[in-house]
Parts: sequence; C-alpha cells; structure tokens
Amino acid sequence: RESTQTHDARLECAGGSLTAHRCILAAASPTLEAHFYGGMAPAPQIDGMVLKQLGDVSLACAEVFVAHCYDGPAAPFPPENALPLLELARELAVASLTERCVACLVENMCAENAVDSLLYGFEYSAEGLIAVARRTVCTAFSRIDGGALSRLPAAQLARALRS
Repeated sequence: RESTQTHDARLECAGGSLTAHRCILAAASPTLEAHFYGGMAPAPQIDGMVLKQLGDVSLACAEVFVAHCYDGPAAPFPPENALPLLELARELAVASLTERCVACLVENMCAENAVDSLLYGFEYSAEGLIAVARRTVCTAFSRIDGGALSRLPAAQLARALRS
C-alpha cells in the first residue's frame, strides 16, 4: 500500500487527493465497485488512474477511509472524524465503517456533539446512536448551544425530549 507505483485509483477531495488500489477500494465499497468496474460508460481517468470525486470530504477523512479499506478495524480512527466519515461511509455503502463511526459517536457522546449525532441518527436510522444522543440531549439540555438545538426540526426535538 505504501508504494504508489501500482496504485490505479485516485480519490479527489477537498484539500487534495490520494491514490490507492481500486480493487481494495472496490472490495470495501459496492458503490466504488460499480464506479470502477460496473458501469456501461468507463469511469473517468486522470494520469492513467481511475478517478473518483469525493466532493467536500476532507483529505484527513479520505485518508482514514482508505486506511479502513486496507486494514479494517486495525486502521487508526481519530474520533473527530466520526461524523464526516459516517456520511462518507453511508454514501459509499461501507457497512463496517458505518458501524465503526456509530460506535465511536456513541462512545464519545457529549453535549457538544449530541445534536449532530441525533440528526445523523435520524437520517441514517441508527437506533443505537439515536438512543444515546437522545439521552445526552435530555440530560445536558442546559449545556447545549441554542444554535445547535435550533438545527433540530421541532418534531425531532419533541420526539427526542419525549422519550
């Protein structure tokens, strides 16, 4: 993995790009498998490498994603990347990374990330994350920034407080 001579995929993201073996990425992600190998139209290429745009994903998150594709649970996982990685993992259909992100969010739940975690839990139907975030929102309500609470739609805030 460290030697880039045999890399044949390039991931473009906010702040840069990185390369990897597309067979490794495809094995981890059905979405990338379809992008690299399954389409009627050939995937875009740059400098002889198959290109995949990751949009506004940070380079740090893209690096954690690639490390997870290669090493699975043994890959380093900085907790501060859990929320953006959850979005990327869901977009690319990497179930093992989705589970790892949810577990990390649950383990590191606090007043500062409870609202975002609750919103992600609702969006991705992550019941375990919803339960812990809901409890945290209720018990830490006075310490949660009002701006964060205002991002919760009224129905979701009411549902969070009811349970």
